[in-house]
Amino acid sequence: CYADATVGRVMGPFTLNRLGNLNTDEIKLSKDALKELEVLKENYRNGTISSNSLFGEAEPNGIGKPTKATLAQNEPNPFDNSTSISYFLPDGSQSAMLRITGIDGSVVEAMPLPVISKGQVRIDAKQYWEGIYFYSLVVDGRVVETKRMVLTR
Repeated sequence: CYADATVGRVMGPFTLNRLGNLNTDEIKLSKDALKELEVLKENYRNGTISSNSLFGEAEPNGIGKPTKATLAQNEPNPFDNSTSISYFLPDGSQSAMLRITGIDGSVVEAMPLPVISKGQVRIDAKQYWEGIYFYSLVVDGRVVETKRMVLTR
């Protein structure tokens, strides 16, 4: 689980229906992360932010289109031969890339993405070793979101 000043994410073998129900005493976090989660919880209770914006779901604007870049979990995960990753890029995005890194942080692959609203990339794992990889959606030079995928043989 982590939190930073702009985005909060809760990840792990649990789910939360509402941010307000989160008991941070049950999760081992750094003091800074705990403080950020408490701020996020308070803002959620006050109606300043929604749980959808915290958990990476695109919020619709007036015409029902998502308003921010999003990255979906690869399917299937874990995978053995290939996997698919879906993404969304909002209007006005100038450049986009999917960057795959190994557990050690080294870049395994970086692929430019067409700047269209919805897309999907198929990853062929023939050149990868078995293990854990991270993939990030980079939009206009900024990492928007990072997820984990597991390759098994």
